[in-house]
Amino acid sequence: MKIGIDARLYGETGVGRYIANIVSELQRIDHENDYTVYIGSREAPFCPITNQKFRVRIVDVPWHTIREQFLMPYYYMQDQIDLVHVPYFTIPIFFPKKIVVTVHDLILSHFVTGKASTLPAFYYLLKRIGYETLMRVGLTKATKIIAVSQATALDIVKTYGYTEKIVVIPEGIDHILKFKDQKSKAKNRAGDSINTFIKIPYILYVGNAYPHKNLEMLLRSFSDVLTKKKENIRLALVGKEDFFYSGIQKSIDEKGLSGKVKIFHDVSDQDLTILYANARVSVSLSLSEGFGFPVLEALSLGSRVVCSDISVFHEVASDMPVYVDPTNAEDISRALIRCIEDSAYKVPGQKDIAILRKKYQWKTVAVSTKNAYETSVQGSV
Repeated sequence: MKIGIDARLYGETGVGRYIANIVSELQRIDHENDYTVYIGSREAPFCPITNQKFRVRIVDVPWHTIREQFLMPYYYMQDQIDLVHVPYFTIPIFFPKKIVVTVHDLILSHFVTGKASTLPAFYYLLKRIGYETLMRVGLTKATKIIAVSQATALDIVKTYGYTEKIVVIPEGIDHILKFKDQKSKAKNRAGDSINTFIKIPYILYVGNAYPHKNLEMLLRSFSDVLTKKKENIRLALVGKEDFFYSGIQKSIDEKGLSGKVKIFHDVSDQDLTILYANARVSVSLSLSEGFGFPVLEALSLGSRVVCSDISVFHEVASDMPVYVDPTNAEDISRALIRCIEDSAYKVPGQKDIAILRKKYQWKTVAVSTKNAYETSVQGSV
């Protein structure tokens, strides 16, 4: 079978990490099927090929464009692809053969105010219409729909239907665990700013700054913590530099928190491990999520977690975190203060950490994904 993987978002955060791990692990386990990885010229050097059944094809086709709906199916047909895996919502609706699509979340379906876009209102409306059309037509054409959690699967059923096509394949977290036993060695190589920062107690947030991530509420709650605590405590925000983090920096300045909040951009996995390991507590106040990488990463590295009381976090992390109402600043600050003051409160146990590390592995994801490919071609849904 000839399988194509749309890896054009390889260099992005979130979905890019998903693509990178899927491509890497499939190369380890599949020596039967033939794969073509479609990737941009800028990202291709960072996508190692170690399996002779895999090849890279450079396609500098921008995502979220009309062009991709014509060019990508053309390339797939030119390469005689039997099945294409699209790990994002840019589903090639004109591709006439088998399609497997991964749905990470339906945040764009539910957060429609335009606050998460830099586009003018008119163009944002066109983008919204294009997204909804793509999802409805694309999911109808898809042979399999991979949902990364039960919560996402239920959301797909509620929003679009397609119950019989959905297979739940949770994502993995072991990409960062390779550094778990190298903390002291890695610490010596960390950037000076991180080495200096971790000497003072801090709260950690990891992720982007989109509105549904609720960072304004985090800043408000952190201000409350500072008011109630005499201890010197700081807040670290880790994420990709973009328009939204620029807005958060402005908010930090306006709230007079510049000396207490530090934003780190382009942090390596190695340095991120250090930040997780030394944090008093990690926090995620998202209003909606499809899976919850940062929550699981933090717990798997022994960091305590305060997170939103939403279904997906309960699904993936059980009772390990401290759950809070993400719309209640007092509830959040109370939980953060408890974690700061009580060094033993909600610290992940070694048994629970071991269970997480075993449950969420990219090898398992790859095996289940390969099975989704094969049953799709066999006509089973």
